[in-house]
Amino acid sequence: MLGGSIQTEFVFDELEKDQQRQFTDDRKHMKQRLKEIDSEISTEPAQLKSLYEGVLPRLEPVGLVYLWPETRA
Repeated sequence: MLGGSIQTEFVFDELEKDQQRQFTDDRKHMKQRLKEIDSEISTEPAQLKSLYEGVLPRLEPVGLVYLWPETRA
């Protein structure tokens, strides 16, 4: 029931067997995906947070050498 009205079913005739099979496969996939989304809502935030926990330091020590000619001193 969606919005107070009852959704009617599709009626396929004998010539539309491929469409009926496709429709059935789509419904099965949507039901499975809905279950997966429910579990992803609880697991994905922790997975995303764990991606940022092992960050390596990006700073590298640097040494500089200045060469100054003796004639300019």
